[in-house]
Amino acid sequence: MVPAEHIARLLEEIIETGRRQGMTQAEIAHTAGLASDTLSRAKRNPNVGLENFAKLAQAVGLKPVLVPDDPVIEKIERGGLFSR
Repeated sequence: MVPAEHIARLLEEIIETGRRQGMTQAEIAHTAGLASDTLSRAKRNPNVGLENFAKLAQAVGLKPVLVPDDPVIEKIERGGLFSR
């Protein structure tokens, strides 16, 4: 199970992306085809189903992506694969 703080952080990213586009939380939810209070409820109880999470992300132009849980990839992305 994904920790609630991780879900909350992802929801905040969706909300912030929407804000940069001039969207309110209610507008994000409406664009996603969900009830207008979906995001405010999800912030209080970050138990969002994957389908609704994907709809919210897509409403602001984001998409959930699965990536390998590989420490080597993380080191490469951080520029720390090679020591000096």
